[in-house]
Amino acid sequence: MIARSLLLGVAAAALLSTGALASDLYSGPPATSLYSSPMFNFEGAYVGAQGGGYWGTVNGPEVTGWNLDLVAGVNFALTDLFLAGVEFQGGAMWPDGGWKWDMMGLGRVGVQVTDSVMAYGAAGLGSVAGNGVYSFGGGVEVATWQSVSVRGEVLGLANWGQAPSAAKATAGVLFHFN
Repeated sequence: MIARSLLLGVAAAALLSTGALASDLYSGPPATSLYSSPMFNFEGAYVGAQGGGYWGTVNGPEVTGWNLDLVAGVNFALTDLFLAGVEFQGGAMWPDGGWKWDMMGLGRVGVQVTDSVMAYGAAGLGSVAGNGVYSFGGGVEVATWQSVSVRGEVLGLANWGQAPSAAKATAGVLFHFN
């Protein structure tokens, strides 16, 4: 009787333990890496290049011509939808009178319109062709793949105390470190 009870107990334990083995058959990636958010992450540091042109005058001299800038900045999430950040743009411009430097420091505030599109406004200070300027405007940034985005931006430029007398329109490619 004891042997029969022992044999039934061992058989029941063997049958019940096979259910636990079924959960161990999955050999794919861990569950934490199965989910990936479809939203592009505009938050964090980024670098890139942009090019375009200037139109108008800054403190008298004509600045109409082409430009090529390097861009570096960082965005911080304010909420799930809103971001704020700072950005530096600096490079060369080629107005009619030969090449000159342009530099701008901008504050940015943006809203994530869709999973992969951010619209933003920007304002800041800088130097264009040796003249101090203030700038304001905005742009749209679109995620393309992984950590790369493309953007278009238009800024109005003016000397302090004056109305805008020039514009800068650019398109660029950015790499996000996130």
